[in-house]
Amino acid sequence: MLTLNKESKIKLIYFFRLITFLSICIVSSCGLPKEPKHEYSQDPYMLTGATSISTGGFQSCALLNDRSVRCWGKNDVGQLGNDTNINNSFATYISGISNAIFVSVGYYHICTLLTNNSIQCWGENSDGQLGDGSNTRNSTPVDVSGISTATAISAGNNHTCALLANNTVQCWGSNNSGQLGNGSTTSSSTPVNVSSISNATAISSGSSHTCALLANNTVQCWGSNNSGQLGNGSTTSSSTPVNVSGISSATAISTGNNHTCALLADNTIKCWGDNGSGQLGNGSTTNSNTPVNVSNISIASMVSIGDAHTCSLLTNNTVQCWGSNSSGELGDGTTTNSSIPVTVIY
Repeated sequence: MLTLNKESKIKLIYFFRLITFLSICIVSSCGLPKEPKHEYSQDPYMLTGATSISTGGFQSCALLNDRSVRCWGKNDVGQLGNDTNINNSFATYISGISNAIFVSVGYYHICTLLTNNSIQCWGENSDGQLGDGSNTRNSTPVDVSGISTATAISAGNNHTCALLANNTVQCWGSNNSGQLGNGSTTSSSTPVNVSSISNATAISSGSSHTCALLANNTVQCWGSNNSGQLGNGSTTSSSTPVNVSGISSATAISTGNNHTCALLADNTIKCWGDNGSGQLGNGSTTNSNTPVNVSNISIASMVSIGDAHTCSLLTNNTVQCWGSNSSGELGDGTTTNSSIPVTVIY
């Protein structure tokens, strides 16, 4: 049996107390200051509260229910709006925006519609697509000049358009193909009026063309037309709006890189323009400068276009897509293009 004198007992007690203390330190860091959590923490938080999203180029944005905006992705020209040029794989807060109601992402720039019906944009501005009267890129939001009654916005590759409360349309930015619709091909860093549009109810900007849904359910488009994306039976670009042939019951429109689609009142869809990947959905890969029927779609409730593919939400809550599928964008479990709609699976 081990016998300890008083001094040894005291030392042994202190030894065990030290071991206990060190054990607690390992678990609790002994109350030492920890590295603070921050927006770019390696322990990411799930983005919640999103009410709408928009994607374009190499970046995406979400509008949150507190009317703030967060964006993520490429940021080489400040398109994430966080006053840096550093790419971000986390959703980053856009400083100064607390009253947004819509966000639209272009190729290298982003715009948001605010509750006071004004617009702010940020990112690339070499063609004036920020609309602030300059050609200087900006990594924080700037006000679009003279816009105070906007009800909708749509950002294209290098241009932007706004629907105003009086049902007219104004556009700004690149105009090399007439996509501003003001009868010229001169780019503008401030908004210009689109000619002869006075009854628009919706707008959509593509790569270098723009389309408007009118109150009489017809569609007019302007800008680049090399693939027939204006839908007027020609391939001649137009710097003023032209009527899309044969459309009289449209309820929604969407534009892609070089093609356009319209949802009709009977829940069918018609598309026109570039069809190299089957994105018109009519069973062929031949371009069409007039609208063609999308095959086997009769219960569509929404249509949305990507670069070279198209998707439709159906009234039975399923989704069908068609066109380019090199990256699996049709969602059918393959990477094979389809010129007719295929059902998205999981």
